[in-house]
Amino acid sequence: MKALKIVAAIVAVIVIGFVAFILTFDIGKYKGLIEQQAKAATGRDVTIGTIKMGFSLTPNIVLTDVSMANAPGGSRPQMLIVKTISAQAELMPLLSNQVNITKITMDGADVLLETDRAGKGNWEFPVKPAQPSEAAAGQSSALSVGSIEGTNMKVVVKDAKAGTETDAAVKSMSMKLVGPMQDMNVSNFTMNDMTVNQRDAANNVQATVAKIALESNGPLAAINFKKLDVESAKVVGKNGGAAVNAELSKLTLDEKGALDLTAKYNGEDIRAKGTIAGLQGLKGGGKKELPMKLALEGMGLKGDVDLVVDAGQTPAFVKGTISIPEFDAAKFAGGNAAPATGTAPAPANTAPRPAAAASKTMFSTEPLPWESLDGTNADVKVSIGTVKLADGQTIANVVLPIKLNKGVLAMNGASLQMIGGTIAGDVDANASSKAVAIRGTVKGLSAETLAKAYKLTDLVTQGPIDVAIDLRGAGASPKIIAGSLNGSFLATMGESRIRTDAMGPMAAQVLAAINPMGNKDPYTVARCAVTNFQLTNGVANTQNGVAMVTDKMSFTASGKIDLAQERVDMIVKPDAKSLVGSGLTKLVSQVKVSGPMTGPNISLDAASTVAGVAGLAVGIAGGAANGGGNILGGIAGGLFGGGKTQAAGGAKAAEPAGDICATARAWGRKS
Repeated sequence: MKALKIVAAIVAVIVIGFVAFILTFDIGKYKGLIEQQAKAATGRDVTIGTIKMGFSLTPNIVLTDVSMANAPGGSRPQMLIVKTISAQAELMPLLSNQVNITKITMDGADVLLETDRAGKGNWEFPVKPAQPSEAAAGQSSALSVGSIEGTNMKVVVKDAKAGTETDAAVKSMSMKLVGPMQDMNVSNFTMNDMTVNQRDAANNVQATVAKIALESNGPLAAINFKKLDVESAKVVGKNGGAAVNAELSKLTLDEKGALDLTAKYNGEDIRAKGTIAGLQGLKGGGKKELPMKLALEGMGLKGDVDLVVDAGQTPAFVKGTISIPEFDAAKFAGGNAAPATGTAPAPANTAPRPAAAASKTMFSTEPLPWESLDGTNADVKVSIGTVKLADGQTIANVVLPIKLNKGVLAMNGASLQMIGGTIAGDVDANASSKAVAIRGTVKGLSAETLAKAYKLTDLVTQGPIDVAIDLRGAGASPKIIAGSLNGSFLATMGESRIRTDAMGPMAAQVLAAINPMGNKDPYTVARCAVTNFQLTNGVANTQNGVAMVTDKMSFTASGKIDLAQERVDMIVKPDAKSLVGSGLTKLVSQVKVSGPMTGPNISLDAASTVAGVAGLAVGIAGGAANGGGNILGGIAGGLFGGGKTQAAGGAKAAEPAGDICATARAWGRKS
């Protein structure tokens, strides 16, 4: 009994001594040592305003005015500033070499992450912490954190090389964890009142989120969540010069993959509902495939997505179908452009009209998003029933078989129907070489349906159009690609009737001189028209490959169009037999068309009886330079416009001799 009393007295002394030590212990004395150890570990100066500790079964340590120096040359002296950090730890687990922190709280955290012009980040510390030996590692304390809470937090991300800056502010955040902190086994996460601002030369966007709530049942990296809720998120500003106004009313995603999204973009409603299965354990549990079945509606789009994403590949592989019954491109682009409503111009007088002044380049110099081809591999078939364009036109039965592998895109067998015609072909692109190849045909289109589609009523009748394209080029922008094109372009138009009074003044003068009854003839019959170019390194060449035959006259054209310099140099030769007539003292031999593609000059060797023909040649040549997408626009631009002329006169038409259109079609073509 006496021995027990002695032992009890010794224990009492030890406990009293330990309590007295804790009550009188001043942790602030170790502030300098802590700062030195932090600098040794990071190579940066670390300062602490004060350190205080409150004693209980869960001691509370509070640090104020903590800061870490930024990298040399940074935009501000400190990389990290925290107004207050506090941590509560349990005492008893320390006896078994366990560190259990029940709660970490932060207030006023301000973090700056930035890269310099060389791309080096300020988080790359010059001194790496010493790596413990295996023995020491086995004896190290396990660190468990019950929860982390923060208020009034701010993070700024700057990229000096890209010239971008993003800052995010969060009013409050809380995270509950289970087990060791490094496992990030999150059971609950909430964030309230977050604001993000992103700024660079072309963008100025602000995003706000009222609340994000996540319930999870495993490591955060494994995406083992039970439920995700996002409430009242908004994005406003300008992106690439275009206005952005997006609002997310609701986003929910549960552990079974059920997705429900309601949002608006530039005033247009968006709705997505369906399932994204396979998210649970995507990384941690070995699952790799994510089947996605979604019904989408909004922004002029309505359709179904049935895809499987294989996240086990790098990059991820997407396979499946996207079926869209209808798509309004005008709403998707955020605006509605009024359809063309003009009518064909009528001649006002017979005075020569000067050539149009050269304007901005015809081909864009903006870089193409080649890097986007590297992000994902895919085998997806996209089908769209109808697409309504901004100008009011409709595209139907769009089929896009997309195959993407390591930055190489192949769309073989793509097709669509537009204005009564069918466009079909193949498109190949390679991100590493920035190369693109287009092979395609246009069938079933006519000048008449094309004119009516753009409200040019009764301008032309019939005129079946066929186009064949085989072009290859490479470059970072459309302009560079155009200047490197190799291949061929052929567009032909069959017999048509063009309204005579809709022609330009000089073309009308020619017809009146050739045929005195022309004023009473409402139409000119075009028997055929051909535009045939062979392209080599961005230069489109033709030798009598541009031709047209009408009941009044005929002509051929030779020369080149330099797409890189955007200049035209063509010689138009009227058919002699179609211009022979009384009163001509000198037979017109040729017409020269030269200068910028946007407004070439026309010089005549003789009378302006060929002015309309020259204008026609300019139109067709210009249409070819633009890829031949609107052969009627080229023909109409020449016949109804005209260029700068240098003479005047008249002629009487004769029957055209020979099939110059057949010769033009055959030029440069392999049999």
